[in-house]
Amino acid sequence: MNSANPNAPPRKKKGNGCAIALMVMVGIVFLGAIGFGIAMWRVMSTPEGKQVWKAASGTMKLMQEAQNAPGAKEIAKQGGCQQALVIDTEQMADLVESFTPDAGTRKGLGGLQEKTMITCQVGFARTPPTCEQIARIYVDAAHPKDAFRVTVQQQGATTRACERSYTETGAPLEED
Repeated sequence: MNSANPNAPPRKKKGNGCAIALMVMVGIVFLGAIGFGIAMWRVMSTPEGKQVWKAASGTMKLMQEAQNAPGAKEIAKQGGCQQALVIDTEQMADLVESFTPDAGTRKGLGGLQEKTMITCQVGFARTPPTCEQIARIYVDAAHPKDAFRVTVQQQGATTRACERSYTETGAPLEED
């Protein structure tokens, strides 16, 4: 009650409790972010951390290039692929060897006739295209100079819908 006017209603409290709680939470989140940043900086300063960063950024760059490579957009659009990648196997081998030099990637690639790997990922409710259809789209769009390998995978499936190697003209290579 107000002593100056006994009939006046009691004063309302200002309600700063929520604002204080919010400020405390913001402070805790801010300190946590600073702590996480310092921890990441320390980890990434080690030789192993630098190698992990190099591998992750190299993989991201390779995948971006694969999505934008000649023929990738046409494969996605005409082939009905949710994701289409045109991967340069030499670049992939360079990336793998940069963080695992003794992986034997070059030795493994020596047996490959294909210099390009094409992958088509199709949604689970869609009918996947055939490897022949993807090969034809790729040949028409990119005019490859070397043999290539096509893989079509349906989302959620445990096996590939198809996988086959083709010459630069789109003719199927003999399978081993």
